Amino acid sequence: MRTESFGELSGQDWEDVCNKLFHARYKDNYQEVPARYGGDYGVEGFTFDGQLFQCYSPKDEEFSSKTLYELQRDKITKDINKLIKNILEIRKLNKNQNIQNWHFVTPAFDNKDLHEHCRKKEEEIQTAIGQFINNDFKIMLQTENSYITEIGYLVNSKILQIQSTNKSYTEDELQLISQSDNEIVNKIRTKLQKLDSLKENENTLNKYTYLVFRFFIEGQEELEMLNKSYPDIFQGLSRLKNSIEKKVELKSMRGIDLKDLEKIQEEYKSDLEKGFKDICEISLLENLAQEAIADWMARCPIDFD
Repeated sequence: MRTESFGELSGQDWEDVCNKLFHARYKDNYQEVPARYGGDYGVEGFTFDGQLFQCYSPKDEEFSSKTLYELQRDKITKDINKLIKNILEIRKLNKNQNIQNWHFVTPAFDNKDLHEHCRKKEEEIQTAIGQFINNDFKIMLQTENSYITEIGYLVNSKILQIQSTNKSYTEDELQLISQSDNEIVNKIRTKLQKLDSLKENENTLNKYTYLVFRFFIEGQEELEMLNKSYPDIFQGLSRLKNSIEKKVELKSMRGIDLKDLEKIQEEYKSDLEKGFKDICEISLLENLAQEAIADWMARCPIDFD
């Protein structure tokens, strides 16, 4: 399932990320339950003061709201049943501490009915094993937004890398977007058609135009994610881009061609890797380098006069 902070993650990847987040928040008080037991008990881990945790990321990338709700609802039902069945074994793990809350941690949810389902399951738990849980026991729905501080800490500590959003647009989607961003497309096309290698070949010119436009649109998705989830890192990337932009503008004044453009992109990517390779995965940095070229071409810094 797609996450805002780490792009597309498998169920196992999400579990690994969650365990790091739990360790960051609860320190040594958080204990992982080995998978061969956790799968049977309906918990990923626990704390000694009575918090239980379960992580869940559905396999597919795109869901309707109804489908996502049904998957998450059924997972909660299944694991709460395991919790009820194995409560005595779970109590052995956390020194017979009564259970305070059960945390269901998923990348996102978008249906209020999931809250209602949790309230029903809380009543079932109180009826079935009320002597082993607190009177105010709750099923807590949590997403990555519940752990923003921990995500920032782990990224800055270089324990986790920021992943690409992996957002990719089809040709039809690009055509549709270009209708609202027509000025950008026209600027890119106007500059590219000054090149001898492109101006005589309309088909190739169109392909290059939409390739650069793709770099721009998909790169903007990456920047939006960074600005929202990692504002400090976004500011650092922006400062680097602005400093390189001045050099690019000077090179453009002396005249550049497609080979020069490729060299500028590689040099910028190298600068990105020097400063951010420990905290950003390489595909994200590649997308940012491509976005910069497209952005500079859509504005003023790069021209082929």
